[in-house]
Amino acid sequence: MIPYIGDFAEDATVYHYFNTFDSNDPSNSVTITNLASTDLHVHKDGSATQATAGETITLDFDSITGTHLVTIDTSSEPYYAIGSDYMVRMEGTTIDGGTVNAALFTFSIENRYNAAADDLANATDGLTAIKASVDAIPTTAMRGTDSAATAAALSTAQLDLDTITGASGVILLTATQASIDAIEADTNELQVDDIPGKLVTLDAVVDTVKVDTAAIKAKTDSLAFTEAGYVDANTLKINGASLVGDGNGTPWDGA
Repeated sequence: MIPYIGDFAEDATVYHYFNTFDSNDPSNSVTITNLASTDLHVHKDGSATQATAGETITLDFDSITGTHLVTIDTSSEPYYAIGSDYMVRMEGTTIDGGTVNAALFTFSIENRYNAAADDLANATDGLTAIKASVDAIPTTAMRGTDSAATAAALSTAQLDLDTITGASGVILLTATQASIDAIEADTNELQVDDIPGKLVTLDAVVDTVKVDTAAIKAKTDSLAFTEAGYVDANTLKINGASLVGDGNGTPWDGA
């Protein structure tokens, strides 16, 4: 069975490997003695017409006996086109002493239906439709100069980044600017601009406390006691004089 190796992009390079074996021992790899690039032939869509350029053969690829590389450069000529299938064959080569003609593989160029790609490309709900919706967005509305209705319509659309930050620089939508203004006007929120004023007030309070503290200290310092004004807590003396004359129970006579 001839292998189909895939659907390739336009102008891609196609690579395919194949092997050759001994006719008497299939486990024994052998080389091809006379296969040249001109012995490779590529047919399009079942036609007998052949490509005239782009096919090369590397025998015993990477010095491996019996492993060969076929390379097809689909950018080499217009013969390789989108929407077609191709069959690659070799003709008149010698393998293990015998002349061999063989079809090697088939491939296609962008000729397989891809449902996912088709969904993305269709004009109803794919990329084409999305692009059309984006292209329809008026760029002037992003500069805050259009009507409120136009600005509101922008909220449901996907904006293109290049349009928003293009030649006009950073652009604010009218609705966004209005929200920012409302936040700045909200007196229940502490604004950054209020902080310097609050700090001034706090500084004045601290200064007042410092003045009062200094006054209290001055009052305290004025209450320093001298030796003469000292009040002795000894209950046997009044102003340094003993309540008893001799310390043996004789009453003090006041002298």
